Amino acid sequence: MQTFVVRLWRPPEGPNTDPAGGLRGVVEHVPSGAESSFTSEAALLDFVRGCLNPNESARR
Repeated sequence: MQTFVVRLWRPPEGPNTDPAGGLRGVVEHVPSGAESSFTSEAALLDFVRGCLNPNESARR
């Protein structure tokens, strides 16, 4: 089992706000202490996958 802490937020709305809403956040892999900020679901999942299988991410 692996533990991750994920903090999510949406930027405040204003005249220059992305109409899609925009996802923002920070993820931490607790056992290693590795952290990454992200602006998309894909970036979040890439980080998680890299922590779960570090040999795969090293080949990319």
